[in-house]
Amino acid sequence: MNAKQQRGATLIEVLVAMVILAIGLLGLAGLQSVSVQSNQGAYYRSQATILANDMADRMRANRTAALAGSYALTTFPAPSTSNAITGTPAQRDTGQWLNNLAATLPQGTGTIVTSGKIVTLTICWNDSRARIKSTQYVAPQNDSCTSTAENSGFEVFSYRTRL
Repeated sequence: MNAKQQRGATLIEVLVAMVILAIGLLGLAGLQSVSVQSNQGAYYRSQATILANDMADRMRANRTAALAGSYALTTFPAPSTSNAITGTPAQRDTGQWLNNLAATLPQGTGTIVTSGKIVTLTICWNDSRARIKSTQYVAPQNDSCTSTAENSGFEVFSYRTRL
């Protein structure tokens, strides 16, 4: 090829390289976005684990009341940070736990079900920003944690332990 036929070839090569680089950078930006979302979901799940362990420890400290069913919360109460923390130790523990759930997790709420010496703590929160879905979904019962929770971005975490 002579020089006349080569004119502009380098410019085309540079443009193709820039397009490939731009596509790569867009992919990297998308990967960063997914990473941030996954990190937020993992943070919420770790907070749910900490709060479930906290309540289980409170119940073990007041084992007689826990076995008698004093800690029972069979339906998801509306998320609130103004639950009463007065009354019996079980009522105070339950109120503080619900306040902590609502303060730590977006629209966080929970239930406590005891069956003999086994307690199941179920925590529900709005995880729509993280878009992480649970593979084992348990349908809770209030407006924020309904059977459509899986589709609306609510995450349900269950923790079962022995008292």
